[in-house]
Formats: sequence, structure tokens, C-alpha cells
Amino acid sequence: LKQFWRPLSLRQDYWLNMYLLLDVIQQSKPLGVARRFVSNEPRTGPDAALSILTRNPIVWRIPLLGADDENQEERRNVGRIERTLEGLVYDLDELFSMRLQTTLWKQIVFQALIRGMVWGKFQVSLEALKYRRSPLIAEIYDSRLVYPHVDQWGLNHVLIEKHTDLGDLTASYPEVFTDLAQSPQFDPHTPAMKVEYWSNDRGERRGIHAVLGT
Repeated sequence: LKQFWRPLSLRQDYWLNMYLLLDVIQQSKPLGVARRFVSNEPRTGPDAALSILTRNPIVWRIPLLGADDENQEERRNVGRIERTLEGLVYDLDELFSMRLQTTLWKQIVFQALIRGMVWGKFQVSLEALKYRRSPLIAEIYDSRLVYPHVDQWGLNHVLIEKHTDLGDLTASYPEVFTDLAQSPQFDPHTPAMKVEYWSNDRGERRGIHAVLGT
């Protein structure tokens, strides 16, 4: 599966490397008039687009079309849906801020500009209520490390790699890493990799979700 997506992965790597390059000439100039704010630094374009696209908050608007949508009750229901969607975004922004990450839309726009696609997950878990008021858990992945497999019916299954550390794995799955966490050699900053596998129902095969931590 990774070999199938390798050409796209290489192009994403090239684009990210170009984004990370610095304009040496502009960086060597003293601060002030001599250094231009907008330069030929490669990351200026994506950063400007990111700023423009996320400058104003996203507003949810469900179109009202047809005579059936003109009555007051229908408008009230549509308004409730729009406010609910806006509240979900606020909740996810709070979750990402607890992880020291940027807001939902900034992550989405950044992935779209740098990677060309956006992958993420949203799920409800009662386990989250131990740490916050909402049961909603979300994550925006680095699309470079997502390997989907699609068929004529849509997404068949997807493999997701996430670079993390042992502290994250231990906090997420304490029942699995109990012995390791109690070991005197345990270091929560040790690099680790989390591999997630999601599949959808296909015929008699039921969809599954599996996680591997290494």
C-alpha cells in the first residue's frame, strides 16, 4: 500500500522541503528597512494563503431553497444546526489548544496547502469525559503518513502512521503499557510510532479498528 502511494509521497516531500527553505539573502540583511517583509522566500506564498484563508472565522450557512424552507419553524431548525456545527468547531479548537496545537481550520488549510489533501478523524468516546467536558475526540493527521485504499464503493480501509513518544502511548493505552510505565528504565520521551488501521464493511466482512504501538 505504501509503495502504491510512493510517487505522491515523494512529491509531498519535495514540496515540504521547498517550503522549509530559507531565503539566505533576506535573512542576512539587518532588521528594518533593508529586509523586505515579502520576499522570494519559498514559504511566503503558502503562509500568506494560510493567513488569508483563516483570517476570518468560518461561518456555517445552510441554504434555504424552495417554499418548504420558507416557514419560520424550518428556519429555526436550520439555525440550530448551524449553531451546533459552530459549537463543535469551538470544542475542537479547545481540544487542540490543550495539545498546544493550532486551531481546526488552520490545521486543515495547512494540510491542504502543503500536502494537497486533508485526513482526520472525529469520534465520540466516554473516556474523554475524564479529562474534559466533551466526549468528542478529534485529530488532523499529516497526510504524508496516511495510506488509503479505495474501491468502487469508496474508502475500503486506511493505514495511518503517527510519530509520537512512549508517554503519549502510555497515557492513551494505560492498560497495555502498565508494566512498561512502572519499569525504572521507562522514559516517556522515547520516540515511538503509532499505527492505526480503519476498515469499512464489505459484504460479510465487518469493519474493524486496530492500533499498533512500537
